[in-house]
Amino acid sequence: HAIALLMRNSFAIISFVILIASILIFVWVTRRIVRGNDLRSRLDAYCKASLMRDLFLEAIMIANLSGLALTGEKFYAGLSGIILIVFLLGYPNTHRIINTLKLDQKDSDIILSKGAID
Repeated sequence: HAIALLMRNSFAIISFVILIASILIFVWVTRRIVRGNDLRSRLDAYCKASLMRDLFLEAIMIANLSGLALTGEKFYAGLSGIILIVFLLGYPNTHRIINTLKLDQKDSDIILSKGAID
């Protein structure tokens, strides 16, 4: 019983640490995107940061679902549910991209018009 409790606590702590790290890395990378660069390069950098964050979240999900499969404890399903909610809340949409990158009106209009970006 003590081993199961230790395993449960370690999964929860590791999941929480990776979750916080993924959010901090995303914020750090998106803040380093230079305004002077063209829109395409800024969007590419945002895309890479989003993919990196999603990769971390998927790793947490796989670890927790593995814990669920190995032990059958619903605790791991709960952790996976929390990560799924974080994953869905971080889904990039046009308004979130505009706000995160602090785009000017010209670039915002290009994104909102869904036109081709040079």
